[in-house]
Amino acid sequence: IQAIPIYFMGMTPFAYRLIGVIFGMLLVLVIYYFAKLIFKNRLYAIFAGLLITFENFHLVQSRIGTSDSVLILFMVLSSLYMYKYICLKSNDKLKTKIVNLFLSGLFFGLSICVKWTGFYLGLGICIAFFVKFIFDLSTTSKKDYFKIIPLCVVFYILIPCLIYMLSYFLFPSMETRMVNNFSSLLLQIKDMYQFHSTLDASHPFSSRWYTWPIMYKPVWYHIAYTSNELKSTIAAIGNPAIWWFGIFAFIYVVISGIKQLDRDKLYLLTIILCLFLPYAFIGRVMFLYHYYPVIPFLILGITMFIKYINEKVGRTWIMYAYLGVVIVVFFMFYPVSTGIPVSNEYIESLKWFSSWIF
Repeated sequence: IQAIPIYFMGMTPFAYRLIGVIFGMLLVLVIYYFAKLIFKNRLYAIFAGLLITFENFHLVQSRIGTSDSVLILFMVLSSLYMYKYICLKSNDKLKTKIVNLFLSGLFFGLSICVKWTGFYLGLGICIAFFVKFIFDLSTTSKKDYFKIIPLCVVFYILIPCLIYMLSYFLFPSMETRMVNNFSSLLLQIKDMYQFHSTLDASHPFSSRWYTWPIMYKPVWYHIAYTSNELKSTIAAIGNPAIWWFGIFAFIYVVISGIKQLDRDKLYLLTIILCLFLPYAFIGRVMFLYHYYPVIPFLILGITMFIKYINEKVGRTWIMYAYLGVVIVVFFMFYPVSTGIPVSNEYIESLKWFSSWIF
């Protein structure tokens, strides 16, 4: 996918970064649509879309030429169509159920083609599917389930595996590794797994999984000095007004979801935990960007929390005030997100913690 602009425009920074930017922009629209499905209210859908728009980490990762924004879009789309499926009633048309399951499985397959971390999402949507399966067992036609279960094997196992395998045969011939048959593909997968599972390395900007929600250690990408003593720097750091407030929103989703057995909150909670907790069992060096897939769902959780606050106080000014803070903080960190040259004194003023190095 990233090679498409390069094919037409050549290997230039603009060409190899273009797809990341496009997918980053598309994510804003998808989050808007996802929020509208959940809240059935355009105001909250716009609010969620604006949050991802003014999220510094999303801006950085969409512009640097990596595949992260492509991964995130596929993961959010997969979870969105699974959400549409679990919202269907047992007597809804079988065709509608199958279409949503197919699209969820398709985007799941595309996500694991980008990065293996897409499998974590697979765990979340699998849990959601079987919970709905159990609850609908007494009201759904047995005939429907005899069709749905085999099709899910196709949608979530066979099609993703097929997409994954075929994607390797799109690679050009390389001296280091040529994937031109099934055995060479298996060897490539084996080597990748061995590399990641046995990696024993350290990095000055690595961080442990439990420190990611507070952004303890941003990832520093770039530094340059201009002739007039201005500093240009880029760091993968999120919008503190979103990340830190998101911790409280997550706590609200946990308590409210369990207490009320709220379907939407429990689904969101399941996806967030499946995207985050697996890193507790990984020993290799990790970075803050591994938390990136959680951010879109955290934003939906923030929107739920803000909606609760609005209804509790009977006013919406808190939502607008919070959004104003988000936008102000976004532009405060904008030079660090984009590399715009500013004075070193200004950069230093943004280092709120000693572990923030950029």
